[in-house]
Amino acid sequence: VRTLALVDELEVWLAYQNKLKKSLGLTSVTAEMRFFDVSGVTVTDLQAAELQVKAAEKSEFRGWILQWGPLHSVLERKAPERVNALREKQISDYEETYRMLSDTELKPSGLVGNTDAERTMGARAMESAEKAFLDGLRPLVDEILGSYLQVQWRLT
Repeated sequence: VRTLALVDELEVWLAYQNKLKKSLGLTSVTAEMRFFDVSGVTVTDLQAAELQVKAAEKSEFRGWILQWGPLHSVLERKAPERVNALREKQISDYEETYRMLSDTELKPSGLVGNTDAERTMGARAMESAEKAFLDGLRPLVDEILGSYLQVQWRLT
């Protein structure tokens, strides 16, 4: 779609959903779109969108599913000891990283007690601990979800 100046955004959205239903395995989409031509979506647009969605899913899905809250709830029910151990490690990783950042960056700069600097260090420490937690979840997710994480389609 070159421009949305004369096209309703909703028609464009519906056109993509409707025409990519089969190739992307979408559910709960109507069987036909009566006014597809009004959308201005071309076959080339559809092919590009399909390729973009498949490439993004192939490269980003595993990372996305690892941080998904409902999956964490399932993992906590299926393997509570392992998840609790990872949560405890996350807390200790946060504390250790914050202490290290404080010693190497805040103290030498004279920023101990500076609320903004401490908040920034806290956010960096939290991000680092969260990444380590998610990396620790990866084997458990692979074990439980297994084949569901395999690439669904080949890019050609």
